[in-house]
Amino acid sequence: MKIHLVCLVFAATLIHSQVALADSVNAVSCSTPGAGLVTGTVSCSAALYGYANASSTSSVTLPSSIGQPLEIDADASASALLGGALGISAFSMAESTTDVTLNLDTAGSVRNGLLALNFQQSSWTTPGFGSISELLTIGSIYSVSPDGQNLSILIPIELGTDFSLSYVDSILANGDAASGLSSGAIGTSLSLAAFEADGSTPVDLFDPPSSVVATPEPASVGVTAVGLVLAFALLYRSRR
Repeated sequence: MKIHLVCLVFAATLIHSQVALADSVNAVSCSTPGAGLVTGTVSCSAALYGYANASSTSSVTLPSSIGQPLEIDADASASALLGGALGISAFSMAESTTDVTLNLDTAGSVRNGLLALNFQQSSWTTPGFGSISELLTIGSIYSVSPDGQNLSILIPIELGTDFSLSYVDSILANGDAASGLSSGAIGTSLSLAAFEADGSTPVDLFDPPSSVVATPEPASVGVTAVGLVLAFALLYRSRR
């Protein structure tokens, strides 16, 4: 009985330390006529005969319990300005890209159900700004380019099957002799929850086990250590 308890305690520490993984890629690039091209993953800047800077951040929060939504937050900005009288063909450029992709599954047997999607965003640009583009895709059942609109909809889905979710945005600023300062930003907040066909009974939405690893987060290292100490203490007592 004590050995079984030790195993349960040890398993609990591993379960607590599981971290779900999502493929989230942020990329930025900046260039001015004199500084050349500068690239990065979170931010970049270039400053010579003008300036260019860009930033891109994103986060994914998986449901902590049945009924809780999956949440994605993304923020991107880009600014570019051409300095001096360099001629009509010269320009400064800043670009920011966010690409979040997840493989998801829903619990239970195959049956009809619903996904509740809530998509909120805010953006601003200066006159003469380059471009902002977005694409949200849920498996093969839903795809939209929000283009500044907010969404709150129910999407029919076959529960008990896996599907992918992808959100991509790109923001490009071009500073040239005609536009002067080119600057813009976009902030996006997305949530997704699964329900039975009645639209009110929540369904567990999760990453498939293949994308979960038993690696402690910094905040859970202490809990894992306590669990291991307790497990060894129980094992020691059981052998006395």
